[in-house]
Amino acid sequence: EEYRMNFPFVIEQSFTLKLPPKTDIVMLPASVSRSLEKVKYEESVFHNRRRNTLTAGAKLVLSTDTINDAAGRSLAEAVQRWMSWGTKNLPMRSR
Repeated sequence: EEYRMNFPFVIEQSFTLKLPPKTDIVMLPASVSRSLEKVKYEESVFHNRRRNTLTAGAKLVLSTDTINDAAGRSLAEAVQRWMSWGTKNLPMRSR
């Protein structure tokens, strides 16, 4: 069975965080890039040591307006990853 969307779409969320002075990031979260059935999901994290900022983002791209079973499962997985993106931890250490 197939479902239809009105149009393909892209959703994105991102932020830039200025870190306090004398703060080190212990470990950055791993970047994620998944290409599934007509669905692409990406997460990125970048630490600018000179400016002491952290920039992170997540992006979900649906490249079709027709959703079959495989694309529906892929979209469901990508949306779950999208919703849990804000719960990731960032271990930091104060010098």
